[in-house]
Amino acid sequence: MKRILVIGGACQGKTEWVEKNFSGYRNIFIEELLKENRLGQMHHGVRINKFHLIMKQWLWEGREYKKEVSLFMKNPSWLVASDEIGNGVVPVSKEDRRWREETGRMLCELAKEADEVYRIYCGIATRIKGCDKQCF
Repeated sequence: MKRILVIGGACQGKTEWVEKNFSGYRNIFIEELLKENRLGQMHHGVRINKFHLIMKQWLWEGREYKKEVSLFMKNPSWLVASDEIGNGVVPVSKEDRRWREETGRMLCELAKEADEVYRIYCGIATRIKGCDKQCF
């Protein structure tokens, strides 16, 4: 199992694509996983959906989200699915702009650590990081 990031716009088929192509990854609530991680229990094949909403919650709560993401990335294999929220109109509110910017930064960190990164558009995946011999 690998470390995988899946991004795409809202309602573009990310969840369905992940379930079809990476069924070995089990969905887990991030708080449950981080609690176990803090106890030194790391897991293979964990899947986190809607990372962009997790970031919104963490920012609203004033959490140290950088530490949380760093701890999560210590799991040997993971899959994170998130909406791309950095495209389009810049939000009017300061809070929404911060959410957009910080989520983008954390997605960049996840992409750096990921073995593979996919972008889903209209249910079709494009691999944008990670390659095997069949890529060329």
